Amino acid sequence: MPALVVIFVATAPAHADPQYKLNKSQTEVVALSRLTSGGMCQPGRMRGQVVARTFDPSGVVLMNFAVEEKNGDRTVINVDTDAIAQANRVTQAWVMQGLHRMIREGKQVSLRAQFCGAAGRVVMLDGISTR
Repeated sequence: MPALVVIFVATAPAHADPQYKLNKSQTEVVALSRLTSGGMCQPGRMRGQVVARTFDPSGVVLMNFAVEEKNGDRTVINVDTDAIAQANRVTQAWVMQGLHRMIREGKQVSLRAQFCGAAGRVVMLDGISTR
């Protein structure tokens, strides 16, 4: 009598490429979404003023930035550079433009984020809009 073999395969959910929305003249990014692969994180929103930015050694790739909320609390928001690097070159270019222009020191931002790790202490940028 043949034995019954059952195989279980665990797979991670497929990650959709980052998305960008352009202005009416198709010249500037006005919104970014799906910027992180997520994982075991909790979604949330934040508002505040960008008070600092950190780039990679080349000075081109935004790694993280700090946001100060109205109450004075500051939070470091990480950019999932690996998720962005997996997108096609056109998407990468638009996402980079959006990050550079929408996340500037002194600018007020409204963000969608993923709060990961123990007590949600690691915050990953998931989306941003100029509106």
